[in-house]
Amino acid sequence: MTDLGTLGGSLAGSEVADFQGAINNLGQVVGGSTLSGDLAFHPFLWTKPGPMQDLNTLGGDNATAYAINDAGEVVGVSELPGDKVFDAFLWKNGQLTDLGTVGGDACSCASAINSSGQIVGCHGSTVADSFHPACDTSQHATLWEHGEKFDLNTLIPPNSDLFLTRAYAINDHGVIAGIGNPPGCPFDDVCGHAFVLIPCDDGRSNAGDCEGEAEGTAAVPQTRPALVTQNPTTSGPSPSEEMAAIRARLAHRYPHRGFGTYQPK
Repeated sequence: MTDLGTLGGSLAGSEVADFQGAINNLGQVVGGSTLSGDLAFHPFLWTKPGPMQDLNTLGGDNATAYAINDAGEVVGVSELPGDKVFDAFLWKNGQLTDLGTVGGDACSCASAINSSGQIVGCHGSTVADSFHPACDTSQHATLWEHGEKFDLNTLIPPNSDLFLTRAYAINDHGVIAGIGNPPGCPFDDVCGHAFVLIPCDDGRSNAGDCEGEAEGTAAVPQTRPALVTQNPTTSGPSPSEEMAAIRARLAHRYPHRGFGTYQPK
């Protein structure tokens, strides 16, 4: 067992603080660590034999890294100057780049990157109370590729049974996994369902199905059509006292994730 150390603070790689990161096939590790004094935290990259490298921020006080590919490219989320808004970032060849948001939204987050440099995460219109990559209760799952940004909901048939809120993983075939809201579900952390998206042009999906789904759908960009391969048909609960009780239990267990801010209508 190897102690990777910290960036000068007392905490690094903590799940509770949302500093948990990732490791690639070369043994490089990324995550988050507090700085000396524990008043701010930054993303780190650890390469054997160490020590940790501070990847810095996009101008705000805090940032953390969530994923790294085998090319050593790192993605995560960082506060912007003023520390009120945060954006997804890409760290590559020593340079930190703001990935921006989709449609002028206020914030974004990056959760994963594959060997082709495709990045997935989320974007949203308002900033939540907690720093963890959750913009608000109307998040949109996001794909960054070849310098372009896509709301994943525009790459699936408009009659899908899920509204895609967060993308958590993408493999080297471009297959994306995440979470979304079925009809009647207002919060993916209470009643969300998992999804898998398979690109129509990668040979894994049924080309006829893809053509049929995309037919007559002007909103689907031709550069990256995708197909939801598992569409739940059951509806989640509507906002209610029962849901409020569920969120109260989550707030007790995960107070740092902002669950306690929900008020039933």
